[in-house]
Amino acid sequence: MASDEMYVDRVTASKLRSACSKLLIDYENMYLGLESLRVGEAFGTLQSGRDMARKFNDKAFGVTDSLESALKSHIAVLESMRRYFDECIEHYAVADAENAAALNRVFGR
Repeated sequence: MASDEMYVDRVTASKLRSACSKLLIDYENMYLGLESLRVGEAFGTLQSGRDMARKFNDKAFGVTDSLESALKSHIAVLESMRRYFDECIEHYAVADAENAAALNRVFGR
């Protein structure tokens, strides 16, 4: 196994896939609830209130280091991880089927 490879057994892959799915639900729900953070009107009529509203909106939406960007990034990583664990599980299923077929050929079942 190369240094950049990871071995994951079937049981662990299943548990990790399940954990990714649960965490994805949490992140997707947070992402769906983002709009509730939007400040529609300034905090009062002073410029400082308008500036604060803009800063709050920038922290939540659109800019590179906003909550919206962070959630999108985390969701993408979790989806990638879940696909990887799906592939691990599928690999074990294929290997099991191939091994069973080979044993059936050897023992004539």
